[in-house]
Amino acid sequence: MARNLTVLPAYLTRLFSLAGKTAVVTGGSSGIGREIALALGQSGAKVILVARRAEPLAAAAEQLAQLGVPATPIAADLSNLADLHHATARIKSAHGVPDILVNAAGSGAGLSSSNSSPRSHDHRRRTGTPQLSLSRVTQGDWDHAIAANLTAPFALGQAFGPGMAARGSGRIINVVGGGGGGGAYGVAKGGLVSLTRSQAAAWSRSGVLCNAIAPGVVVIERPASETEEVLADAADAAAAAAETAEAVEAHAARTMIGRNGVVEDFAGVAVWLASGASAAVTGQTIFVDGGYSAT
Repeated sequence: MARNLTVLPAYLTRLFSLAGKTAVVTGGSSGIGREIALALGQSGAKVILVARRAEPLAAAAEQLAQLGVPATPIAADLSNLADLHHATARIKSAHGVPDILVNAAGSGAGLSSSNSSPRSHDHRRRTGTPQLSLSRVTQGDWDHAIAANLTAPFALGQAFGPGMAARGSGRIINVVGGGGGGGAYGVAKGGLVSLTRSQAAAWSRSGVLCNAIAPGVVVIERPASETEEVLADAADAAAAAAETAEAVEAHAARTMIGRNGVVEDFAGVAVWLASGASAAVTGQTIFVDGGYSAT
């Protein structure tokens, strides 16, 4: 008997629609955060983008608007608690407590593989600006990495999580490092995995499901000028670029799918975790790394 496929769109809508939801996406001006914002918006959510740089933030909001997605850009340096609290106050005042919080912002994850536009983000092993071993990390390096990559997601969760719980529903999605990595950045991203489980333990019984997405190496297109600026900040820029290109290629060879990630890989898993389709999933870290973590 032939299946009636005309019911499929309605069924998928019931599973995955985010119509009527409000999503806050940090780091939504570029990379994985931007792709997640686009995915949530096209699934029906109103999107609030929070990022540090105003120009790419405005461009991301305009891209969403062209797709018919209501988008609000908020420029804020989330490593600065005063900025963060101001941003959360603006969000609550204008939009109330959001339904979805995506913590995709971070500092220190990027690594440029060359002076051209492709840029690789390795959320397991820091590749980007050359990663300092812990023996070279200063107190300032440490404080910034923890503030941007761990304290900010904690503070945002504290700002919105209790309100979500009082309402009886919500989603928190943290973009973490698959294996922690080294240096202060790796410590912070490893801590974010634990924070995700703690958030899940605190709020899941109140309907707030908290999960993490762990990327591997993700190739992200950047303007050449931005990539060159990153490399100009590195004392050993040439060596770092060569080392990074080799590491990126080696990583791709070790994945089960034979390639590194692209930002589009994160759209589906983000919509799934944000929607009713993941109603019994909480406290988990979902690896989106082409099987690298299983090798």
